[in-house]
Amino acid sequence: MPAGSRSRTSTASRGIEAYLVDARARVDAVLEAWGARADGWWRAPLPAAIRYSLLSTHYRQTQNFTLDGLAAAEAAVQRLQEFMANLRTAEGTGTPVDGLIRQALQQFEEGMDDDLNISLGLAAIFEFVRDANRLLANGRLSQENAQAVMATMRQFDRVLGLLDAEETVVDAAVERLAQERDVARKRRDFATADRLRTEIATLGYVIEDTPRGPRLKRQ
Repeated sequence: MPAGSRSRTSTASRGIEAYLVDARARVDAVLEAWGARADGWWRAPLPAAIRYSLLSTHYRQTQNFTLDGLAAAEAAVQRLQEFMANLRTAEGTGTPVDGLIRQALQQFEEGMDDDLNISLGLAAIFEFVRDANRLLANGRLSQENAQAVMATMRQFDRVLGLLDAEETVVDAAVERLAQERDVARKRRDFATADRLRTEIATLGYVIEDTPRGPRLKRQ
């Protein structure tokens, strides 16, 4: 990234962090409500979802922090995390991605330069995710180019701080169950494999079988 871009990214990151520090005081009541739903269901939201919910509102606007907004934020974070995981499975052709990357970085930086216009910045990221996902789905993304896309996402994350802390964190007990299920599948013990899949689901995870092996993701 050019020196000017690094400077703007650093400035944007500091500005967003200052806003988040001021906004965190408004989180506790909503999280208490999240854990006291009438149906008795409780599951802590992803910490990154709280961060996303806070930073997705412009710092000059009033933050309307709600349970529905928090659920939407969690879905957005999971979409980004799943995208990063899916990139590791890329085995397609080497369709060039340099143009997509340049366009996404330019649009993101323009949003940050526009008084930390986070809406423009997030729109640039999700448009980039959509276009790269299309290449991936059509078998047109090589692993080399997937690594370039992942590097670009990490550049965005230097400002957002949504991916690194949770991208690979899976509960150890869930990992163990997933490994036991994989062994059962290889033995063709599908009854045990199905039982373990259900047990994994009760712990809040979905397991997907990919060409590179099983992959866990939060529900």
